[in-house]
Amino acid sequence: MYEVTGVKFTPMTIVYAIMGLQFLHVAYLSLTDRKHQAATGTAVFWGLLGVATLAGEVIPPAVVGVMVAVMAILPVLKKVLPGSYKEVDSSYRWAEAKRLGAKPLLAVLVIPIVTFIFTPITSIPLAALVGLGVGSILACFVAMGTTTDSFNTMLNEGRRITDAIGWAIILPPYLAALGALFNKAGVGQVVASLVSSAFPMEVKLMAIVAYALGMALFTIIMGNAFAAFAVITTGIGIPLLIKMHGANPNIIAPLAMTAGYCGTLCTVMAANFNVVPAALLELKDKYGVIKGQLGVAIPLWVIHVLLMYFLAF
Repeated sequence: MYEVTGVKFTPMTIVYAIMGLQFLHVAYLSLTDRKHQAATGTAVFWGLLGVATLAGEVIPPAVVGVMVAVMAILPVLKKVLPGSYKEVDSSYRWAEAKRLGAKPLLAVLVIPIVTFIFTPITSIPLAALVGLGVGSILACFVAMGTTTDSFNTMLNEGRRITDAIGWAIILPPYLAALGALFNKAGVGQVVASLVSSAFPMEVKLMAIVAYALGMALFTIIMGNAFAAFAVITTGIGIPLLIKMHGANPNIIAPLAMTAGYCGTLCTVMAANFNVVPAALLELKDKYGVIKGQLGVAIPLWVIHVLLMYFLAF
């Protein structure tokens, strides 16, 4: 880590810089797309996101706040739309699929392997996230090597996928920030008081159910377990389970997080997980993904409660 004019630069700074450049490239391609129905608005959206990701640490917070507000308004006005692309012939796609077989999966495997290698490196701040970024970059080059496609093709396909996800790409950081804001506002204490009146907290199992249920329900409302975690853990997990019942935080916290993701499987608020895939797959039922996941989410949540009960104490 090094510091320039009061701004600390870490390996994550490089990862964010690369992400920002990708968003700026998408903005440029959108602006120069003559067939684009909302070229200016789309370019502004991706351009602002690119600048915020690339140089967010050096931009005054008030300016970033204005940028965030503009990014939130543009999708509401339907000014963020997919562009036009050179579609590859379906026969070519099938031929390539037969030629390559399972080789493209090598690029997918690179990401978790590199992330796993980086995770225990204590000398690197946020080592797991750095590993995720490095793994993603390496995976791009592995994909290029296995498919023999060009760097330009990779960038154009990156733009197509980014456009397909659209405005939903900003939901995770927005919701995580909202969760931190709720925590600062004391929402956790309000939730804790409501839960305490509904469940007998002196019973360990009921406290676990309250924690896991609070994570799932708040995630359904917020659309992201990151946003729910700060609020529910502050209000229920720490005071009622860790302090009152002596739960092991190293076990109870990650299980609570994944219990929250059981709620992610059940909500339209998790647009990047449940709405975007339905659009990409062109499903007739836009809620088809959620309906298909309910049968997994509910028993999985029950298993989380049992794991907390038997492993965290």
